[in-house]
Amino acid sequence: MRFKIHFLTALLSITSTAIAAPIPQDKTLLGKFGEWRAASTSGPQHTKCHVTAKPKKATFVDKKNKNKKRGRTYILVSRRSHCTDPAMVTFGFGYPINEKKDVMAVIERHKFDLLAQGERAWALSDQDEIRLIEAMKGGKELILKATSKRGACTEGTYSLAGFSKAWSRAKVACPTKKIAPQKPTKKKA
Repeated sequence: MRFKIHFLTALLSITSTAIAAPIPQDKTLLGKFGEWRAASTSGPQHTKCHVTAKPKKATFVDKKNKNKKRGRTYILVSRRSHCTDPAMVTFGFGYPINEKKDVMAVIERHKFDLLAQGERAWALSDQDEIRLIEAMKGGKELILKATSKRGACTEGTYSLAGFSKAWSRAKVACPTKKIAPQKPTKKKA
């Protein structure tokens, strides 16, 4: 898990500048699907794909902080063609998150606790990530809840309209590597 966090931090420092900006020339826009955009970047050894969306509403829940400004807020779901991992879901909050408070994503009746670091959060495990993506494909709306280090409670509301189509398009552009079953080895006597 620790490796995953450090890897995620490094990956996001590279890709986060493209999230709120238009797709740069070196990326291929795979399509716009409702509120979601799918894009890919081809490299010498593999292809990276992601789908991203901005919130339709991002608010401070408590009244004393209602006029505070936030940085970029987004959801980024990515996959790489050379990996066996199915996906990585990243939530950008636009402010330093209080890691001692609950950070969660809610999709209809499904609730997902998240692991926060800095201004971003991720699913707690690979299994949670798979469950989260499945809920996103079938859901209508995702609500992100967190508390800033300064104590401001926030909610971000994302439409999931188009996510399923965008994710399907990204999966076609970036198929993951299949793991061949291991054959048992015979021990010499």
